[in-house]
Amino acid sequence: MTATVPRILWQPSERAVEEALLTQFARQVVRKRRLELNSYPDFYRWSVEQPEEFWSDTWDFCGVVASRKGATVLVDGDKMPGARWFPEARLNLAENLMRRGDRGDAFVFWDESGPRRRVSYADLYSDVSRAAQALTVLGLRAGDRAAAFIPNLPETGMLALAALSQGIVWASCSPDFGVEGVLERFSQIEPKVLFCADGYVYNGDAHDSLERVREIAEGLKTLRKVVVVPHLNPATWTPTIERFAAWAPEGLGALGLSEKTGVIEEPATAGNETIRWRVVGPGEARWLSVPDGQTVTARSGEVIETPVIPV
Repeated sequence: MTATVPRILWQPSERAVEEALLTQFARQVVRKRRLELNSYPDFYRWSVEQPEEFWSDTWDFCGVVASRKGATVLVDGDKMPGARWFPEARLNLAENLMRRGDRGDAFVFWDESGPRRRVSYADLYSDVSRAAQALTVLGLRAGDRAAAFIPNLPETGMLALAALSQGIVWASCSPDFGVEGVLERFSQIEPKVLFCADGYVYNGDAHDSLERVREIAEGLKTLRKVVVVPHLNPATWTPTIERFAAWAPEGLGALGLSEKTGVIEEPATAGNETIRWRVVGPGEARWLSVPDGQTVTARSGEVIETPVIPV
């Protein structure tokens, strides 16, 4: 019996293969490490057999932004779970995802009715900076938790980046979950803030979420704030984060996106109308003062104070 040869549905052109980043990466690694590899399967096999070399080269080729990469790539690689990658590295995921900062599309939002909105990297950067400042004013620090009961919107990605930029743990679930399912998930992490939308659209029908949000909020005793993102009725909401000035470009690391630049020494709390920042890295760091928009410069080891606005 003759075996049937599968029909090839698609394959890249020679030009596409030649110009692919994967091809450039493979050639760079082969030259750097003087490997005798002549095909993609050979390169793939090497990447599996030499994971530390492969992922170190991947880090370098992709230009990961980090204050420290570290000399160690993998610890306990034979354990699953238990393996640890780049244990000495210090980096921020949000900083890497937002580093473009131009007018290109960061988000292109489509729903059931078709295309709705585009959000540029520049606008995303500004929105993330304002949201991160609002989280700081609420007293959230690295290691605290933020929960999201929200559909896939540009605001969802923006708020997740704002949380991650400050080292805040982000957890989310779909708004079609029932109250019990949400509480089972979120009560385990004890979130301090809950992000939600006023509702979502499915199969042409609008579904209000706010009644379930009230029940969820009552069941989460650690919450300090519930933030509602307008989706069904956007005209009825005035964003709290618009009260904050966006970060100056030099202030990105100083507001927590880079360990080498600055850390919060004293977050805003009830009765405390300023945030104290301590510069911990080399050279100077700049902050955009809230709310007057003035830039403040400090040197390593200095402490400065910036005013805040109640939310």
